[in-house]
Formats: sequence, structure tokens, C-alpha cells
Amino acid sequence: MEESEGRLSKLVAVIACIAMTLFYVSILYAPTLILRLPPPQSYENFMIRRFICAAVWSVASVIFCAFVLPITGGEASYSFGVYGIRSDHFAPVTEELVFRACMIPLLLCGGFKAYNVIFLCPTFFSLAHLNHMMEIYSRHNYSLLKASLVVGLQLGYTVIFGSYASFLFIRTGWWSIC
Repeated sequence: MEESEGRLSKLVAVIACIAMTLFYVSILYAPTLILRLPPPQSYENFMIRRFICAAVWSVASVIFCAFVLPITGGEASYSFGVYGIRSDHFAPVTEELVFRACMIPLLLCGGFKAYNVIFLCPTFFSLAHLNHMMEIYSRHNYSLLKASLVVGLQLGYTVIFGSYASFLFIRTGWWSIC
């Protein structure tokens, strides 16, 4: 894995990833808190609303990254390839798109070493799941300790899986835009 010298500062890359993490979680609550829509009446409606919100932020993240990343390839296939969207394999969706396809190029172009990125992106991804602790605590009436243990387990396996998936994403070589 050849390392990129980067054209973004590390600070800009990290700030962009933190902002994407916060907005990804925040948009899930936007219909109720910002748009003042009533809470969904069924679990199915709840999941549809979440899917729509995640899809909206995923598209917004790609657009955001297109402005921040130094993508200089003129062809659309090259630009999509930066995000891991290629015709020769399945494209990542929502969380994969935001937390891997957008964040990995940002951090690599920010000058981070690939081995740091392999653990940093999944950390952002796992931290985005902290909101589940309050949902489990309040909605399911779990104790704070039990909610912490459930979410802690989730954070652990998202970091492990995310590290492996980030390693695979970096190994494709499409991140070498900087």
C-alpha cells in the first residue's frame, strides 16, 4: 500500500469526517425535531423514514466530498471509482458510502497513513452508533449498564468489521487520487 502525501491537511480531513458523522446521525432525527413531523406510527414507517434520511445524507456526503477532495480525473467512472463505485463490483450504500467511500479518501488525502485510516474510519462509524444507547435505554427500558453493554458490543464489532472493510477498500487502490 503506497501512502499518499495528501493535498488536504489532516485537520481538514478529520473535521470533514467528524462533520459527516454528526450530520449522518443528526439527519435521522431531522423529520421529528426539525421538520416537526409526528413520530412514525409503525416500525415499518420508522425504518422507511430512517432509510430516506440516510439516503439523503449519503448523496449529500458524496457531493460534499466532491468539493473537498482533489479529484482531478475527468471521467465519471474515475470519480465514482474514488468512492468505490465501480462496474466490476458491488457499490457501498449509505453507511458504507459515507463512512468508508467518502471518509477514507478524505483522510488519505489529508496525509494519514493507510494503517491509521484503517482504524480511524471504523472509529467514526462506531461512534455514530452511540445514539443507540439512548434509544435502547429509553425505548426498551434497559438499565444504563445493560444499554452500555449492548452498544459497547455493537461498537466493538463495527470497529473490527469496519477495519477489515477499510483495509479491503484501500487495497483496491482507487483511493490514490492525491
